[in-house]
Amino acid sequence: FGAAPWALRRVSWRPAVAVTLIAAAALVGGGALGLRLYPWSDLPVAVGAVGGGLLLGRAVPAKRAPLAVLLVVAGALDTSQLLFASGSGAGTGGTTSEPAWWWTMFVVDGPWGRSAMGLFDLLLIGTLAEHARRRSLGLVAALAPGLIGVTLADLASALSGGMGLPLIPFLLGGWLITEGWMAAARHLAPATRRPAS
Repeated sequence: FGAAPWALRRVSWRPAVAVTLIAAAALVGGGALGLRLYPWSDLPVAVGAVGGGLLLGRAVPAKRAPLAVLLVVAGALDTSQLLFASGSGAGTGGTTSEPAWWWTMFVVDGPWGRSAMGLFDLLLIGTLAEHARRRSLGLVAALAPGLIGVTLADLASALSGGMGLPLIPFLLGGWLITEGWMAAARHLAPATRRPAS
């Protein structure tokens, strides 16, 4: 999801909006009808997340401050959703009969159980990557916030006994770590250069 904006950098606004709206309609329709179509339900989630991330990454000004505000607000909303959600629907689940809201989740059945990541989490991973691409930061800097954030969330979840945690605050942490690392690299680069004699 972080690499998608680089592959789709030549895609213009109109096709991105059209595909994202089609995916959103499929998600709303599938959820409203209570259809149980996994793994096919992953397709509109993936398309919506990629398209939405591309569009949001282009809409946010290519500066740090606007993206920081977006991540802080989204992280607060994500955390409050977990705090106020009832215990019956929290976590990644493992039931064979998925609730309708699973139409907003990208679900993978693996050898160690079922894993799910929310549409908006994936959308923000794409947003971070597209924003970094627009700032000409390079592919590593574009992928790093998502990879660091997911890794931190997995570690925190493992340490808390597998409790479902909101991902967006960890994506914010991954972005801050990446920005700090790049600032430190820029600061150290002049010191390592030696004038030619």
